[in-house]
Amino acid sequence: MANVSKERRQEIDSKLKAFKKKKYPYTNSEYVNGITGWKEGVYYHVVYNVEDNQLEIFNYLNEASLPVERIRNIQTMNEKEIQEYQKNRLGSGVVVGTLINPFAGLLVGLSKKNKKKTKYHPFLIIEFIDKDGNPDTISFKAPYNSTKYGYFKKFVNSVTPYLPEIEKEGNKVEL
Repeated sequence: MANVSKERRQEIDSKLKAFKKKKYPYTNSEYVNGITGWKEGVYYHVVYNVEDNQLEIFNYLNEASLPVERIRNIQTMNEKEIQEYQKNRLGSGVVVGTLINPFAGLLVGLSKKNKKKTKYHPFLIIEFIDKDGNPDTISFKAPYNSTKYGYFKKFVNSVTPYLPEIEKEGNKVEL
């Protein structure tokens, strides 16, 4: 692990312990993409801070917060569902730059010729409006190569009621 001070470790451990004590919705996840400078494959805590009405994403090295009013969608999908989602939303432009590029390498390995039952890894996908007003996405993979589809479901179901209402027209979401 990188050189992290004892004080920083204690600060993050205390923060996580406080969130767990308050029973805030929480998940531990492997970061995939979405924040410049963060390393793919590193584990992060993702917590919905009920008091501050924001998602907090942190580990010993990095931390970020995302106010709930800027979140447009939070969902869990596996690789197969991501492929379908991309096909359905290809014209929207929202997912093209944010989901297709990061997941392109991941999805190349999936082949219809493979007759063996494939186990798909679940992903947590958070679509939001960045501080400049542009659509963006942060994505995480279930830890430890888990293929348990419901890994993120409890977290998503706990956070969804706090999301702002947005107008939906069919499969198109107006931002």
